Amino acid sequence: MATMRFQRILDHVEAELDRRDWGTLFVESGSTRDPETIQRRVKAANVAIEPELLEFYSSIGDGVDLIWSPPDVTDEDLESDDDGLLTNSNASFLTLNKALHFIESGRGGLSGRTWRDPKLDMVVPIHDEDAAGDRIGLFPILDHENGCAICVDADQGGAVVQYNAFWYDRDFDLRTQVLAPNLLAFFESWSEVIFQTPQEFAWSFESVSSSFNWKGNVFDQQYRIDSVPLLNT
Repeated sequence: MATMRFQRILDHVEAELDRRDWGTLFVESGSTRDPETIQRRVKAANVAIEPELLEFYSSIGDGVDLIWSPPDVTDEDLESDDDGLLTNSNASFLTLNKALHFIESGRGGLSGRTWRDPKLDMVVPIHDEDAAGDRIGLFPILDHENGCAICVDADQGGAVVQYNAFWYDRDFDLRTQVLAPNLLAFFESWSEVIFQTPQEFAWSFESVSSSFNWKGNVFDQQYRIDSVPLLNT
């Protein structure tokens, strides 16, 4: 059934980990919502939602954490790992409310950039009226908490992109960089490396001409599984 495609990917990952004795993928998700409720919520926020994103929220849950550690890491290691350095995978998909907040803040002239205010001793957003509308068309699914985010881009046919909050400070003028043609392809490609966090969170690329390499060294490629067979049937 098409509406269970994301769950089939998770089931496949869990089966492959069990078959290879590579530990367990812990999945923690919020409650699922029916598609009509989600559509009413985003419509009230004057936001469009791509069909695959609607499928994700309605079948997987409202906010999903995917946590996995390599098999040579023990429970005792994890208990003493305060910085989370031993957890290869720690993917937190945004709840619908957090995603809509990200969108609304972009409309209001928040640049997406942040700085640490020494008087308040906290990270605060940078207001920049020139940046208003900079994130129109972007629906975030993973937030880096510095204004950058992984988003579904309605203006690029539902492609999953890395939004670069600092794009105007870089050597190239590129607001977004495509990671996958759609959310399902992104989720499937990431599942093949067990949702590992890229080294140094390196989702971005070095130049306009480059593309994201799922088989690159930002992931530990010794932990790679095959894609789920016949996903779209």
